[in-house]
Order: sequence, then C-alpha cells, then structure tokens
Amino acid sequence: MTPLCPTCHQPVKPDGRTTQWRARIRLYDATRADDPIADTDAESPPDAAGEKIFDGLPAIAAELHVLATQFHGSHCYGLELETLQHSLKSLRPTIARRGGDAVWRLKYTTIDTALGVRAYAARVDVVRVGQ
Repeated sequence: MTPLCPTCHQPVKPDGRTTQWRARIRLYDATRADDPIADTDAESPPDAAGEKIFDGLPAIAAELHVLATQFHGSHCYGLELETLQHSLKSLRPTIARRGGDAVWRLKYTTIDTALGVRAYAARVDVVRVGQ
C-alpha cells in the first residue's frame, strides 16, 4: 500500500533510497497466541516470508493499520498511525542487529458494543528484499 500524505491525502512517492521489504502480517486473539485469526499469507507455511513487497517500513505500518481496522471493523487502540510510526524507532535497531529481518510484535485492543474491550496482538515478519 502506498503511504498517503497526512496533510493532502495524496500518495507519497518513494525517493529511490527507500529500502524494499517483504512483510507478513498476522493478527492474534490475546488469549490464543498460537493460532492467528488473520494472516496476509494464510496459504503459506508458518515460517515463510510474506509475498507482498513494501517501499519502506512506514508503508508496512500503514498497511497494518488499515488491515487491522478493516478486519475488526472498528478502531484498533494501539495501532494508530502515529503510534506505529513511533514504534518503528525500536524496530530499526532490531533489524540492524539481525542483519535485515525482524519480528515486530504489537499489542492492541478494540471495543465491541456486544463483547466489550478485547485484547489482541499483531505480529509482522519483515525481511529486507534481497536477503
């Protein structure tokens, strides 16, 4: 997904220096961390890298925000774009230490009128393209 400018909401063009990443996004119910409730690459083996390629880590954050919001049909507290952008600061050193790949784990909640507050977790496997 191409990131959008927060001011004018037009697609932001990558500047050519942006690193390309493969990402696989999985969502879990916090009480069942072994079985994903959503997976962008459900047909692939559990240890396989994601198929989709993103231009830069912020594009992955934007995709996670959109996918989780669409899946739950409500606001996901903890997966706001600003929160995810800030969280990337801790992901970058992990990627550098591991040589180009990492697992980004995030906790979030939703509020359902029938079920109340529900806890979830997101797991994003990122791998630099060309690894």
